[in-house]
Amino acid sequence: MATLLAVGCTTDPPAAPTSDQLAGAWRLVSMRPAGQGDVPAPANASYSVTFADGRVSIRADCNTCNGVFSLAGQTLTAGPTLICTRAACPTMTFENTLTQIVVAVCLYQARDVRTMPSRIVRGR
Repeated sequence: MATLLAVGCTTDPPAAPTSDQLAGAWRLVSMRPAGQGDVPAPANASYSVTFADGRVSIRADCNTCNGVFSLAGQTLTAGPTLICTRAACPTMTFENTLTQIVVAVCLYQARDVRTMPSRIVRGR
C-alpha cells in the first residue's frame, strides 16, 4: 500500500513527490486527527482524492470538491479555492473531522509516501 499526503512538518524531509507520482485516484483508508489514534473511514462510504492535469477532485461520501492544485518541491497546494457540495451524508461525523483537517491546513507538506497521519492508497 502506498500513502500520499501528511498534514504537518518533519525535520528530515524526504525527496519531493512528482506530479506523475500523485496522478490518479487515491482512496482514503483512515485519518489520524492531532492527538488521536487512527480513525478508519466508514464502511460503505467512498473517500477519495484524484489528481489529474493540475486539477484535484475530492470525494467525501456523498459530497465532492473540485479545484486546481500545484506542487512546488515538497508543498502541495489545493486551491486557492475548492468548490464543494455540502449535502448531509450519513457519515457526517467522519466527514466533518476530515474537513476540519483540510481547512485548518491549506498547505500540505508532502512526506514519505509510505507514512502519514491520513492513509490514502492508490486505486479504488
